Amino acid sequence: MKKLALKSFIVLVLIVLTTILLVDLDKIGADNYYSAVVFKHKMLKETDSPRIVLVGGSNVAMGINSEKIHEHFGLPVINLGTAAGYGLNFMIEMTSKNVKPNDIIIMIPEYYQFYYYYNGGEALTVLLEVFPQSIKYLSSPKQYINIVKSYPSYLQLKFNDIVLKLVGKKNGSRFNAPAKYNEYGDYLFHLNLKPKDISNQYLYDRSKLTDFDQFQAAAIEALNQLDEKVRANGGIAAFIFPPIPEKRYQEEKIFIEYVYKRLEKELTMPMFDGPSDQVYPLNYFFDSPYHMNKIGREARTKRLIKDLERGLKTIPHWAEIKRLCKDDKN
Repeated sequence: MKKLALKSFIVLVLIVLTTILLVDLDKIGADNYYSAVVFKHKMLKETDSPRIVLVGGSNVAMGINSEKIHEHFGLPVINLGTAAGYGLNFMIEMTSKNVKPNDIIIMIPEYYQFYYYYNGGEALTVLLEVFPQSIKYLSSPKQYINIVKSYPSYLQLKFNDIVLKLVGKKNGSRFNAPAKYNEYGDYLFHLNLKPKDISNQYLYDRSKLTDFDQFQAAAIEALNQLDEKVRANGGIAAFIFPPIPEKRYQEEKIFIEYVYKRLEKELTMPMFDGPSDQVYPLNYFFDSPYHMNKIGREARTKRLIKDLERGLKTIPHWAEIKRLCKDDKN
């Protein structure tokens, strides 16, 4: 029995040491796409309110010109868009715990965030590496289960990267994803790159989503709790749908409408648009049905400004927030 315990202890120590070695030899740099959460979190904590905070996955990071929103409304804008694989639960929790008085929080999650990505995916292992403090924003046991499940593949990717580096070859894993952001948090690296053919890409992973009953009701509950907290602090929370290609809207309308109907029935924060309002030509997208290219980004931003202008006017408190903004300038 003692020998078995000793062997188990030795194996455990070897696993821990191997993990430390792999992570240390293949650290994800601060200039990586996945590391942007660090400076975006800093902006969330330090930027004064009133401010507009745009929350979602990569559709937000890659598809919005925040400078134009800032110029139109005269408010600071934070593009909190990050990797969708971090999960909607994490995004809501990080936003909620950093709400300030008179914040304007705009939620723009991808459709699959209401299903298998609500509690994150493999990217959660990357999140803990690049932003260890994020653990305070992981509130569900399911998030930790996803981390444990993903850890072997995470270490395998690390090992593969190290081997490729040793033989002098360039790797293309997530750990080598380049980043280029502006002061608002907008991702810019892809804007002058040639778009890819996404005509056959779906809005969700069909191997992970097999039934609409997999919808995570907890996602709407969390959004409603965020809405309650924002309103208690004198702010405004609202929901806007993500951009998608016309082809995907037509072919996946049942899936889209199911999410829309659930939100329409159960969500407490106002929806400033509907799914059909965020449908664009296929040539407006870069490498995914959620990632917009340079042309699409500008068209989407123009529409987003109109949706915000129209939606905010319906909320009486908006006039008070604008007045506070003018007072601050004076």
